[in-house]
Amino acid sequence: MKKLEKLLLVNWHNFELESLEFGTLNFLTGKNATGKSTIIDALQLVILGDGNGQTFFNKAASTKSSRTLEGYLYGEQGDDEGAGFRYRRQGPFSSYVAAVWRDSLNGRCFTSLFMADCHQDHNFDRHWMTISSDAALSLFLGDDDVPLDFRLLKSRLSGKVDYKVHDAAYQYQAALCAALGNINKKYMSLLRKAVPFTPITDMVKFITESICDIDSSVDISNMQTDIRNYTELEETSAIAERRLKDLEDIASAWKEYLARKETVKVHEYVLQRARVDAATRLIAELKEQLAQCEARVAEILSSSTLLEGQRNEVEEREARLSRELHSSSAEVRRRQLEEGIAERKERIALLERRLDLAVGELSKLGRHLTAAMAVLDVKDDDLSLLAGSLSAMDSVRVHSLDLAKAAQAGSDVSHALENTFFDLTRALEGTRAQLGRERTILSDLEKGMRPYPEAVRSFLSILKDEGIVTCVLCEKVEVVDLDWHDSLEALLDDHRFDILIDSEEGYRKAYDLLMDSGRGGSVTLVDLSALEEEEGRGLASHLSADDGRIRSHLNHLLSCYGQDAQADTELHSWTRSLLCRHDEALSRSPFLGRSALTIQMERCRAAIARMEEEESRLIQGLERLCKARFQPITEDNMRRIEEDITASRAIGGLKEELSQLAQELEGIDMLYLERLRAEIDECRMKKKDLEERIIVLSKEDGAQTAQLEDLRNSRIPAQEEVVRSLEEGIEANFDKDWIAQVGERSYREALAEKRTVTMEEAYDNSLKGFTTRMEKAFSEVVARRADYNNLYRAAHDSTADDNEAYEEERRSLAEVKLPEYRERIKEAKEAAYRQFREDFISKIKSKIEDVRIQIGKLNSALAQSVFGRDRYHFSVLANPDYRQFYNMFMDEALLDVGGGLNLYSESFFEKYKMEIDELFDKLIVNDSQRASAERMAQYEKDLARYTDYRTYLVFDLIVEDRENGSQQRLSRTLLKKSGGETQLPFYIALLASFSQVCRIGQKNPSTSNTVRLVIFDEAFSKMDAERIRESIRLLGRFGLQAIFSAPSDKIGDIAPLVDNILVTFRDNKHSFVRRFEPGELKCDE
Repeated sequence: MKKLEKLLLVNWHNFELESLEFGTLNFLTGKNATGKSTIIDALQLVILGDGNGQTFFNKAASTKSSRTLEGYLYGEQGDDEGAGFRYRRQGPFSSYVAAVWRDSLNGRCFTSLFMADCHQDHNFDRHWMTISSDAALSLFLGDDDVPLDFRLLKSRLSGKVDYKVHDAAYQYQAALCAALGNINKKYMSLLRKAVPFTPITDMVKFITESICDIDSSVDISNMQTDIRNYTELEETSAIAERRLKDLEDIASAWKEYLARKETVKVHEYVLQRARVDAATRLIAELKEQLAQCEARVAEILSSSTLLEGQRNEVEEREARLSRELHSSSAEVRRRQLEEGIAERKERIALLERRLDLAVGELSKLGRHLTAAMAVLDVKDDDLSLLAGSLSAMDSVRVHSLDLAKAAQAGSDVSHALENTFFDLTRALEGTRAQLGRERTILSDLEKGMRPYPEAVRSFLSILKDEGIVTCVLCEKVEVVDLDWHDSLEALLDDHRFDILIDSEEGYRKAYDLLMDSGRGGSVTLVDLSALEEEEGRGLASHLSADDGRIRSHLNHLLSCYGQDAQADTELHSWTRSLLCRHDEALSRSPFLGRSALTIQMERCRAAIARMEEEESRLIQGLERLCKARFQPITEDNMRRIEEDITASRAIGGLKEELSQLAQELEGIDMLYLERLRAEIDECRMKKKDLEERIIVLSKEDGAQTAQLEDLRNSRIPAQEEVVRSLEEGIEANFDKDWIAQVGERSYREALAEKRTVTMEEAYDNSLKGFTTRMEKAFSEVVARRADYNNLYRAAHDSTADDNEAYEEERRSLAEVKLPEYRERIKEAKEAAYRQFREDFISKIKSKIEDVRIQIGKLNSALAQSVFGRDRYHFSVLANPDYRQFYNMFMDEALLDVGGGLNLYSESFFEKYKMEIDELFDKLIVNDSQRASAERMAQYEKDLARYTDYRTYLVFDLIVEDRENGSQQRLSRTLLKKSGGETQLPFYIALLASFSQVCRIGQKNPSTSNTVRLVIFDEAFSKMDAERIRESIRLLGRFGLQAIFSAPSDKIGDIAPLVDNILVTFRDNKHSFVRRFEPGELKCDE
């Protein structure tokens, strides 16, 4: 066996330099936090070859353990009360974890190790190595006992021993598996499960995957080839059958098409013959129409000549009467009088229109004047009288109007309106500007901002930026006697805004800034530190301040108005009334005291209300002015009005002339003239009637002539051409023999039929239906051919006018290819079933029998162990989901008299035909199915499942109660049991799994010479003493090397049964291990 002899630790967490020696059964114990799990994790690291230790470090304590490789290398000691951790080592340094193994057959040793060169920035270079010799701690240390880095280690090893540096962890894992007896990587996964000693929840799955080490796969490549050949031949034959069926369908469709084509041909011939006869009859009718047209044209020519002679006679009489009428003197005078009357009526109407326009403009001016006087509130009697006169103006009064006076009055009033509009507009703009300022002031006041003068406000901002603490006098003063409030505001004036500074240094700095800013004449600074505290005197006694220095400053400011004013009965020469009149403007903006802001806001709101009222009044006034504004009458317009009024005076004379002309017109004798006019009108009416009749005849003549030309030159020749064309078409498209035998007979039969429409119409309608059905039949042929070409990749012309290519292929399939396929299928089927027997059924059967033998050996080992009342053994049963396949594999009918397989017995084939067909379908995929990725994925799953002998079996661990003989399947009851009852089955299953993976018990020493190591962390924690002792004895029966850790309270149960006891200790921050013989320890130690 390959036995672990030593574990060497250098700079591994709290272990500095540690060498641990192992026997067959090794018990690792010690108090909590002394390093047991640290050693277990080191073993896992060097055996599993996985640098990502977070997947297995300290998993026995918690599945969510956060131990890391970095923490072990640098010696993590806990957090640093911040975002990081404290570490034992800071680097640069090197760490080693090395395992020394010995081969019990040849006595040779080899070492597998992990080392890391660690840097100060907590980056580290990891290396995996195998050394073909024993190793001790001294191998990894320099002369000063400092661990060697990787470069120095290689230099030490070079030329002395054989070693291998593995560039990647997976290469190290492969090399270690080979060195440990060519074990399967399943050993690594089992070790991961064993170390945390966490009970399993799916017993069946664990046994299936871990205990059975027989190769689960079956090589069926030869069988697949034969079965695939057989199934592909069957598929090829089926395709050929389908092709033959499709070709026969094409032939049937082709026959249907030919029948419909013949029907269309007959109908086409009958229709063409009917059209020839119809065209011949039409030519005769057209020639009859030609003779009728020629006769009518001659008749029209005769009638037109007669009517034109009558029209000429009427025209001559009309001309003679017209000359007689125009030569009469009475007629000449009548025309002159009518022209004179018309001319005067037109002049009168023009003058009256111009006069009405002038009167309208003057009346409009009067209304404008009346409205303007109301808006301007003008009290002028003359203007009022003029406006009324203009408003009531008419065509009579206009002649007495003073136009110049009216024009001047309009101009004056219009100018007055414009001036007033301009004044109100300016007033509104000023009011709105002042209203905006007042609203801004009110907004600042509502925010607590006093409206200090601009110079004071800007300088205060400078002092604030410089960090100088200041205040303003008015903010620190209260008025005691409110009757004196306005007066004191006026007296203090700009001193209300004195800036108070409470330090000499601040004052000097502020003074310099004031001088630099150029505001010396606008801002007053007061150095409070230079003033003494005083009580208020004189007028200052009406003010109060908390700071006596401010009261001193007030005494100074008001002393000029009489310091004894309060005591003097006459208040010196000052009275409150005089002080109030001192500066009324100042009193309207109070700043003294806390109530100053409130007073200012109230006064500001009152001013805003007044201004808003004034704004509304101005807007209303402007609106009235806008309605009253008008453009005065210009000089040009007034001149035109005057000319129109003057011209209108001629209307009376024109009306008198009009009356005289009308009287003269009434005196002319009109009887003779009326008679001449009546005769002229009668001639004109008669001439018009004759001309209309001539026009009608002319139009008819044109139409008849055009029809005659059309018949003679177009329609008759066209029909004759139609007949020739139809006859030529019949001759070209129909064979003479066919015409004689079929065509003419069909035409005669058609002529004999009785119908309500012409034969041409009847056959034209039916031909369309027959043609459509023929085309549909041919489309069906083309579609079937195209489908055939696409499906079978044929290169035939699907639109060909004949069916020879498809018919030839049909004959080839029916008479040659299909018989050949059937014979080949029979031979391939025999080969496929032979391979199915030899490559699949026999191998699955053999593997099932082998695994039963293995499970029997495991049960033999377990039979010697009794755990309290319980005894355990593994069971192997047929999987009920695959029972039909299992029965087929194990059927005794497979064995003939000579002991061989006999799959071809008729009874066996009939009995399992469905199972054999289903397996063929699951295990074989044809080329036609490979196009589907989903089908290929399902095939891979089916292949893996049905070629795995474990698919047909169900494994379980049975616990038997020795007292009552009852048995329980742990796959069903495991989750209902207590902690100890779940740990023990897991333990037994693990040992069995390791036994199988490590090939324990095999007779060939070279095959069974493998690693036997199992590791359990916090083992047996939930077992009682009896189960613990029996579990350890079971290790010996399975021939395993074990390292298991447990708390010290388990020493009494474990120590007597082991070969080696390792106890971990911790001295301050340093951990170490001491070895004891089994008799040296007691449970209380």
